[in-house]
Amino acid sequence: MDEEFKRYLLSWSRYILETKVGGEKKKFEFQNVFELPFSQKYAGFVTLRESTGSLRGCIGNTSAIYSLKDLISKMTVATATQDTRFTKVQAKEIFKLIIEISILDCPKPLATLDDLTIGRDGIIVEKENARGLLLPQVAVELNLNKMEFFKATLRKAGLSPLRETWNSVSTFYFSAIHFQEQKKFD
Repeated sequence: MDEEFKRYLLSWSRYILETKVGGEKKKFEFQNVFELPFSQKYAGFVTLRESTGSLRGCIGNTSAIYSLKDLISKMTVATATQDTRFTKVQAKEIFKLIIEISILDCPKPLATLDDLTIGRDGIIVEKENARGLLLPQVAVELNLNKMEFFKATLRKAGLSPLRETWNSVSTFYFSAIHFQEQKKFD
């Protein structure tokens, strides 16, 4: 995925945020980009951050069920309006938000933490109805080692990070292509 294509995807997410969430009326300036092979199905996340870097929302899908265009459209709107950790994004704050996109590959069972590469791989843990996922960039942002990253994912799922929990969870890892807007704020 080249840099120009990443810019197109970020522009599409920004367009969706401004028009579907913010109510602006405008045309998407990169109309021809979606003539590219968008029929392939993808999994991914859209993250919104405040200009300070604080998380404002993050929602995605780990199953490759949407075209890239639909994935980014749906996850952009969901991140802005359905992340229950935050209030809905208001039109007046949209221009201050930074968009990040993570395109995921198919999750694979994680046999040992030795198979994990910090900065490249994210983790999913599951046990019954509990599920936690951390994107690859989280380990880098928080300066976590492999064990700390695993325990943080357990906590996100609402599970105990104690050793007796480890063998009772299903653990998966995935890599992601992560990119974000480069915004400057006044």
